Amino acid sequence: MRMNNKSARLVANKWLLDNGLEPISPEASYTEFATELRKKTTKTVLLVPFTKRPDAVSYVRAFSRCVLP
Repeated sequence: MRMNNKSARLVANKWLLDNGLEPISPEASYTEFATELRKKTTKTVLLVPFTKRPDAVSYVRAFSRCVLP
């Protein structure tokens, strides 16, 4: 299923809410959103902030596809 950037962010925020985590601000840039999402969902990986928008968008889309029912 193809997913656009906005849908991916909405799915990610819904998953965060469903799991008792604070959603990420919709005004956050793509790199900020992806970095914050990774901080909230990954506990054992060295966290390096995303610096490139395509990498950030790809991460959020992949995460959203994984959590869809």
